[in-house]
Amino acid sequence: MMSMPRRIALPVVEELLGDKPTLAGARNRLGGLGATGPGAGRVVTIGASVGVVLFEADGEIDVVIEGGIVRRTVASKCVHHAGDVVPAVRALADDVRVFASLREGDDVCYEPPRGAPARGKLLEKCRYGALVGTEDGRVLAVGFRKLTPVAGGARC
Repeated sequence: MMSMPRRIALPVVEELLGDKPTLAGARNRLGGLGATGPGAGRVVTIGASVGVVLFEADGEIDVVIEGGIVRRTVASKCVHHAGDVVPAVRALADDVRVFASLREGDDVCYEPPRGAPARGKLLEKCRYGALVGTEDGRVLAVGFRKLTPVAGGARC
């Protein structure tokens, strides 16, 4: 009598790679939902570090410091930095101000992981980026430095 081979259940791709991508997971990776207050883009000193206010709301402040590290703090621990800063910090502050000016529903240009910049619609703003609807109907999580407003009816 011939025995039947034993069936082995192989994991599916999602099990190998972890959880399936979800909008909730994308929001979480971008710091959670939240539109920033008027202090975004301010250059501040926090402890011995100079950084840029990325998010400010309800007394909570997220500051990007050297190396792209984000520190969550409160207003009383941030001091306005009036001195000169390196060009990289100035560029970061400019990018934060551009991101802060964007509103949900705006047409935006975004930089996809591969390929040329593309056009999409800002669906939800998060602390460190946004969920963007693409022209082909997908939703992407895009970091704040990879988003710019669409000027007029221009293409990206």
